Amino acid sequence: MPSANGSASKADARTIDPRLTLNALLDESEARFPNRIALVTAGQSFDYTRLRERARKAAAAFRARGVRKGDSVALVLRNGPEFVVAYFALARLGAVAVPVNFLVTKPEELRFMLEDSGAVGVVTQREFLKGLLPARKNLPRLRWIWSRDGDQPECGVEDFARFVDAGDAEAFAQGEAAPDDVAAILYTSGTTGLPKGVMLSHANMVTDVDACLRLIGFTERDVILCILPMFHTFAWTANVLASLRLGAKLVVCPAVAPPMPWLKLMAKHRVTLFTAVPPVYTLLAKEVKGFKGLALKHWFFRRVKLCVSGAGPLPPDTADTFGERMGIPITPRAGGDAAAGHRRGGTRAAAGHRGGDLRPGAVRHAGLPRPSGGDAGHVHERRLVQDRRHRDPR
Repeated sequence: MPSANGSASKADARTIDPRLTLNALLDESEARFPNRIALVTAGQSFDYTRLRERARKAAAAFRARGVRKGDSVALVLRNGPEFVVAYFALARLGAVAVPVNFLVTKPEELRFMLEDSGAVGVVTQREFLKGLLPARKNLPRLRWIWSRDGDQPECGVEDFARFVDAGDAEAFAQGEAAPDDVAAILYTSGTTGLPKGVMLSHANMVTDVDACLRLIGFTERDVILCILPMFHTFAWTANVLASLRLGAKLVVCPAVAPPMPWLKLMAKHRVTLFTAVPPVYTLLAKEVKGFKGLALKHWFFRRVKLCVSGAGPLPPDTADTFGERMGIPITPRAGGDAAAGHRRGGTRAAAGHRGGDLRPGAVRHAGLPRPSGGDAGHVHERRLVQDRRHRDPR
């Protein structure tokens, strides 16, 4: 079985579990719980059968348009069904999702990530076109832009829903990705220079979420709230993949602020797992007093069994105040980096894989039963796509 850098020993072929792909993750949950609600928003609901079928249709539509295995497609979206459908569609096709921080709005910064990842398309929404349309200039590889808010023919923007509707779900009964194929490229914030891409394999993501679930100990009966942006690995792993891996219900809100929309969704769907970043817990800790505190504790958070904090250090005072007043423990999630990787010698490696003689731009999975924090491969600052496609002949 070829790895992301093109080499694989016979030992690798024996140790890599073929089920360690995002496709198998969703397929297995759909087989177990076809009619159970997988994802719900304020206005939409998807059971596991509908979600999987939508991803298959989108995969067929991408392929019919010309997106091939190994191609990259950027996702510049707020939380919503379209993000999940597009991500799993690309995974099923064997293409690479590039989740982009939608707070990046400068065309030159967007252009860098689109060019560096070799993106051939972008799935987005109207509010982000202001930066994306000028960013695509001088990017000949970037051929398509799809928007969840409808088409704009004069700008070359196509409606994503109609695009997906045209796909043939039966064309993708089985996924085309292998466990050690690259599933996503995540970019760092670039606060100390240009953003750096991190290449994550299917197996990396699946083993990471399995380790997360072993730590949390939740089941398919739990309800998980996603208010943090899905482009960030914390939300994608601890919320989206964890929920879909379990066969649980994922409650999705497009943004953290304002809080009332997601508080209402929490109460309506009886959320049992709440994940947030430290500033959210700091704000909640200040509000847990008087009438507001009673409402938070006995209505909005009444079914919450565990809170998880990540993407930054949680102040001890915040943890103590929240825990005492709400009666709910906060579990810190180890590792808060935007790319969930480890840095070695100026390169970045994805967690969850054993190291070795790995070339820049390569991701290899060694069949570990859980993430170990080892090297997955080197990711340099430029030309990720060339390194991924020009495979090591060894």
